Amino acid sequence: MEWRRHFHQYPELSLKEAVDDYEKSLIEREWRSSTGKIAETARRLGISKQLLKYKLDKYRLASEAKEAALLRFLFLFAIFRSTKRFRFSSMHFLLSSDP
Repeated sequence: MEWRRHFHQYPELSLKEAVDDYEKSLIEREWRSSTGKIAETARRLGISKQLLKYKLDKYRLASEAKEAALLRFLFLFAIFRSTKRFRFSSMHFLLSSDP
């Protein structure tokens, strides 16, 4: 059984710590494989969306995903903004140049 292998890796942990660690790894695996979709992750784990949200907060998995999403957004926004500025500056150059 998978839990026995997992538990034997950390013999110094209490039962609660071992269960929490195992639960976190299961949730994290399903969370990543469903690309952060709460409804799909909850369905795969057989728990409610509300319970999944609680556990994501408990194990700080949601905050990591939010930070990664924010970084992706800022990166794409910076690319868009630099591209937009380039287009505007190119248009300005074309409009202001002498024939």
